[in-house]
Amino acid sequence: MGSANGGANGDSVIVRPIAVDDVDAVLAMFGAVVDEGIWLGTEPGFDREARRERMAAAVGDPSRRGFVAIDGQGTVVGNASMAVAGYGVADIGMAVADAWRGRGVGGRLLDALVEAAPATGAHKIALEVWPHNQRAIALYRSRGFEVEGRLRRHYRRSDGELWDALVMGLVLDEGSPGSPHAG
Repeated sequence: MGSANGGANGDSVIVRPIAVDDVDAVLAMFGAVVDEGIWLGTEPGFDREARRERMAAAVGDPSRRGFVAIDGQGTVVGNASMAVAGYGVADIGMAVADAWRGRGVGGRLLDALVEAAPATGAHKIALEVWPHNQRAIALYRSRGFEVEGRLRRHYRRSDGELWDALVMGLVLDEGSPGSPHAG
């Protein structure tokens, strides 16, 4: 982690753990991505205050990790978070501001999550992604994630449409024994 060149323009982006003081800026960036209406499960009109409270509470929770990407002007341009279930699977989510997509920010955020996951006790990382989000799917695959299934017509959107989602996973623990039951 730390600073590195962000993209073709040489813009510097720092990826670091989220702090409570970042929550409002993260929420503003997240809201802008939500308003695009095609990348995230959250839709426009979400309860921003409830989201703010959950984000702030997650900062100190040992079963969660969050990271922010900050540009050279101190603006939040991306965030990523992870929540580890009691059975050891870390569910992740990410958002990157429109102007920063395709410039390495998402990769750096994803790398931070993958690096942090073992310290939480996670043996696997899982996520869901819309099938039309080919750029995100390519990013996840570049880090070893595999498509594990498709949730067909699974999510009802506010306009009534039913969207599929791909389930992707990255196994971190290949050494522990698997199930002895064939199936």
